[in-house]
Amino acid sequence: MKTKAALFILVSSFLINSSFSQSLGIQVGITGEFYSVYSGVRDFSPGGQAFGMNSFLIKGTNDTVWVFGTGCGNKTTPGDTSDVTFYREKDTGSKNWDCIFNAVVDAQYADTVITQYFGLTRANVKLQYIVPHAHSDHAAPEYIDALNTIGYPVSGTNVYVHVEDSAMIGCTQPCCGSTPCEDRATDKWFGASYNPPWPAALLSSVVVMGQSGDSCNAVINTFTSSALGTWKVMSGVDTSQIQSHTGGTVDLLNDTHNWHIVGSNLSLWAQCEYGSSYTKIDIHDALSPLTTSINMQGEQSNVISVYPNPASSELYISENLPLQPTDIYLMDVLGRRKLTLAPDARQIDVSNTPAGIKTLVIVTNEAVYTNRISIVR
Repeated sequence: MKTKAALFILVSSFLINSSFSQSLGIQVGITGEFYSVYSGVRDFSPGGQAFGMNSFLIKGTNDTVWVFGTGCGNKTTPGDTSDVTFYREKDTGSKNWDCIFNAVVDAQYADTVITQYFGLTRANVKLQYIVPHAHSDHAAPEYIDALNTIGYPVSGTNVYVHVEDSAMIGCTQPCCGSTPCEDRATDKWFGASYNPPWPAALLSSVVVMGQSGDSCNAVINTFTSSALGTWKVMSGVDTSQIQSHTGGTVDLLNDTHNWHIVGSNLSLWAQCEYGSSYTKIDIHDALSPLTTSINMQGEQSNVISVYPNPASSELYISENLPLQPTDIYLMDVLGRRKLTLAPDARQIDVSNTPAGIKTLVIVTNEAVYTNRISIVR
């Protein structure tokens, strides 16, 4: 890990609110500048709900993209006793939690934002991650690694984490010890750390910021925008309180527009307050309603059908979309485009496409639709 003072430069403009939404996918604040990939974990017990683990993407300058949070990460198998179980899958008692998508799917959606809506080239992009807090549903190395696998260079990647949470990065045991951190009254790193091992290449990209014991709302770093003025990276929890989320939770604050993006939770865990006039949204929330919304609709059998499925030579698309597609392509399980089609294509020649599971992706100006297909030989 490295310690570095940083001045973050970016250009962005967006509207936010604190309305919770269980819808998944891509949401946009300002077209071409700010988006959210809405990851999540769902409680599959009776009456269970979906909980958001957003990854906010902001277009910066000079091919820089700023990413606040990584999403849920990889789901686990029911009964798995690995260190990721607490935050990504829990089938004990009345709970049955599971990440809705694996990190590679969240990364595919982020790639859509960066390449199609930001208009950037993967090989030139410098991804700059800011860790809201280091629980494994917001600091998932699989998400970062999946984007690197798609084609984003490791050499341009930085992962900014508060010093109080830096011990969680790379920690592979609960609480960095032998027992789970269930005692909020005595452990400021409540729930830490059920993180999977971080690849060495990513650990070398970690940048430690802040000071141990930073007071509530302490300004840790700043970044500026020609459209929005100065943003502040601030200490997000009162560590003197017994129910702090993690000691290194950070928020994003914009005084010019009175926006407060909360890195833990709007009402729990001794979250720092910063004035009732500020519009708040937290890392678990959705950006809806907004000026514009691009929803990742997922598999919509009433809107899109693909046949035959499985297929060996040709596929046919039947759709009832409200808008004409702007992009159609086949994607493999690693998020790589295997076949790009004309927007008006409704017949696909897959005779030269390798066998296996593929995802048909159809993009319009309002939504991104997907349909899983199988190619056999």
